[in-house]
Amino acid sequence: MMKTQKNGCKWESIFRVLKNEILSGNFNKGDKFITSGEISARFNVSNIVARRVLHELSIEGLIDTKPGYGAVISRPSSIKEIIFSVPESAKNSDLSLFPIFKIINSVKQKASKLGLEVKFVSEPEIFSDSGRVIFVLYDFFAELRKQIEKINGVIVLLHCPKRIKGFHTVRHGLFEGACIATKHLIEKGYRRIGFIGALKYDWYIPRFQGFLEALKEFSIGLNLKWVKESSGHDKSENWKVFQELIEDKNRPDAIFCANDSRAIDILEYCQMKKIRVPQEIAICGLDNIDDSQFSVPPLTTVDTKLDRLGEEAILLGMKIMEGEIKESCDIVIEPELIVREST
Repeated sequence: MMKTQKNGCKWESIFRVLKNEILSGNFNKGDKFITSGEISARFNVSNIVARRVLHELSIEGLIDTKPGYGAVISRPSSIKEIIFSVPESAKNSDLSLFPIFKIINSVKQKASKLGLEVKFVSEPEIFSDSGRVIFVLYDFFAELRKQIEKINGVIVLLHCPKRIKGFHTVRHGLFEGACIATKHLIEKGYRRIGFIGALKYDWYIPRFQGFLEALKEFSIGLNLKWVKESSGHDKSENWKVFQELIEDKNRPDAIFCANDSRAIDILEYCQMKKIRVPQEIAICGLDNIDDSQFSVPPLTTVDTKLDRLGEEAILLGMKIMEGEIKESCDIVIEPELIVREST
């Protein structure tokens, strides 16, 4: 019998023991798992601790609880490896500067919790058997397209601006996020709302569409003079288009920026020109990058859940390998409005 611990971490040691048993091949998918009462007796702990262990195993995706039946194993122990394709060119880039760093990190963390190894490869066609699931970041999709076409396995595209026909996709809710942000501005009482983005890029089209959808829902007309193109990479360009907006006699009272970096640049311009935010004009972004909480004032934005994307990709990959999913599917991560002082 296992000795109990007197501190608050007794459930953790039991959790690790049972997790290792599941991953070691002692169970098959669908097998009935031990009950909370059996855990209590085996490890000499209270029923509360036993139920906590079952709860944590369920969060990890290792078991499912069926009412009136109990817990069953939700995944086979034979799955040990996730293939993640990253081209050689990416090795020369500073991935820490890009959202893909957070996505890759979240994939690693979720895989580790489930006892899986993530194998990074630059040549995905090496792993082309039909039983393989290979993750590919949309950022590198064009570069790896020819290799991917040779693969008989299943491709899961991560970090996509839209659904890609013929592939499983796991992506952010950019349309939904822009709609949420614009609705927030409307519900705060703003009616003259401008948009700053770059409509020639795939990443910004769904954001503009979400912006339009919110205006339509509240029967607010679109003023094309308040829609401004900006590449987003040049602070002076962001300043220039914003200045054009506020110098108009019929100027907007709020701006939805297609991403946080544009919005932060504009907040800096407002501070420099002594334009009060949100009293004179409200500013809202999208992405919830780390710097958004440190702008002056702190930026209202939408969190697109970068960390969740990697987690959902791992769970999707497991379901595909287990045969639960046959048709290509599209998973959209639900965004969350983060209200701060700029609105």
